[in-house]
Amino acid sequence: VHAMSGGFLNLALILAPTSKQIKFQKLVLDSTPILPNPVSFVRFARAYMKEHGLDWANKIIPEPVQTGYQTARWSVGAAYARGKHKVGSRIKSRRILGQMPPETVMEMDEWTRWATHSSMLNRYDQMCDRAIESIFNAPGLEEVTFLFNPQDPYLNQGDVQRCIEYAKGHGREVAVVHSPCNHIETIFRKPKLLFNALAAEPAAAAK
Repeated sequence: VHAMSGGFLNLALILAPTSKQIKFQKLVLDSTPILPNPVSFVRFARAYMKEHGLDWANKIIPEPVQTGYQTARWSVGAAYARGKHKVGSRIKSRRILGQMPPETVMEMDEWTRWATHSSMLNRYDQMCDRAIESIFNAPGLEEVTFLFNPQDPYLNQGDVQRCIEYAKGHGREVAVVHSPCNHIETIFRKPKLLFNALAAEPAAAAK
């Protein structure tokens, strides 16, 4: 599995609420992880704005102010989603959508209730923990390659190190490969860097 940028969270969403999980042996995290918390999302947003000529907005709105606003916005949005989900749960016909098995529907319901409740109460550490656990404890996973630029303004380096330490601590073979390219550009500008890392033994790639 090759996950770029927001692909980390997409993979976590696939793995977390369903009992019939996909299985993979190797995972490449390319210019990611970006964890589910306002701090990481605001960092990403401000880097995007700066790259696209909107740095003046970053100078007007301090990062702590933007983070506080985003946190409040997510809490309100989660409360709305939670209320809408409670109303929708009383409508049995919704379970026909996609012809999902009843156990899958129950798992998704449970995950939705937990996620919206956690976001409402600003419990993003729990949400990050669950995303990390879902990915690095995936069935069959043996090797993880972290491919990123240490100077990438889109990434929170603390998030990256947190995931590296978790993967190592749970028995995964970990390779850390630094790229000189900008966010998600390695596969286009220096594809050999990625493919050489995948071909090498994890211990060798980490050097």
